[in-house]
Amino acid sequence: MRLLRLTVICGIALHVATGAGFALSPNEVLVAYNSRELPDPLSNEYAIASQVIPASEGVARYYAGVRGIPSGNLLGLSQSPFTEYASENQYEAAIATPISTYLSTHPNIKCIVLCYGVPCRISVPDPSNWNSVDAALMLLGNSGTPTAKHWGLGVTNPYYGKDTDFETFRDSPDNHLPGPGGSTWKINYLVCRLDGYASPTTTVTVDEVSYDIPTDVKALIDRAYTANNNGMSGLTDAIAVLDDGRPNSQWTFSSAFASSLNDLLAPITGESEGNVDHETDPDTYCVDKSNVIAYSSGGSYDTSAGDFTTWWRPLNHWLPGGNMFHSSFAHAVTLYRPSMIY
Repeated sequence: MRLLRLTVICGIALHVATGAGFALSPNEVLVAYNSRELPDPLSNEYAIASQVIPASEGVARYYAGVRGIPSGNLLGLSQSPFTEYASENQYEAAIATPISTYLSTHPNIKCIVLCYGVPCRISVPDPSNWNSVDAALMLLGNSGTPTAKHWGLGVTNPYYGKDTDFETFRDSPDNHLPGPGGSTWKINYLVCRLDGYASPTTTVTVDEVSYDIPTDVKALIDRAYTANNNGMSGLTDAIAVLDDGRPNSQWTFSSAFASSLNDLLAPITGESEGNVDHETDPDTYCVDKSNVIAYSSGGSYDTSAGDFTTWWRPLNHWLPGGNMFHSSFAHAVTLYRPSMIY
């Protein structure tokens, strides 16, 4: 069964996926990036590593500057792989453990932002059973973590569809899910991701240091920064793009869906009509369209992608030009929260 993927430009600059009016303060956000030492320049890994690792720090520092996040809230992951995959052991030792150690002494943190260069998938012996780094980190702070297995649970996200700020939800009776061995766990952190295609790049300068970071990621940060605390996009012509998929596709979006998406976006754009751009040619996508805040595809560019990431990034065959996270299946119920934890 092919499920519809609805994605939205990630509004973490002010909202960190908590929904309109529920903005987090800069001191409540942890920004994690890849700070691994570069390999030998003669090694096969050097070309990719020298592009990804410095850019990861650049994304973190550029975002922190725009968002006003204190320097003490930036965490370099010095042993993290710089590939999309991390083994279970790598995830636990190089990602979960240093983040968990930081969180244990910083009770103010409510959201973890992962930057370009930090792996997104936890690989397991069964190659068809990918697990999400982002989803696993939501569960840090539960009994036994980070050494207790907290990935691949495949359970319903209890925050899905809740129209309340995260701090209120986190301490509520609704926040519970089955943990290992019959235990009861809860979501302790929101997790977002600043990620996108590696090229093209744009040079940014932070504290007199220049970094070449992915252009799409910079655009994501800049676009999110235009949002405000009332949940508005901050753009005068913000739209969502509906993409029917490949040419001659037998699948098309219904007018009812387009109408429901228009209504869903109205409080964000401030416009009652004109919030949806229905595209039949996928090549138009949202390339160079700085006003696109959401994108929904019939499935031709995201086969199985939403099955393993909680906070979405373009992992499979997205055309360049947009940065998004996975948020809802089928009915445009929400632009903010995922339905499952994988």
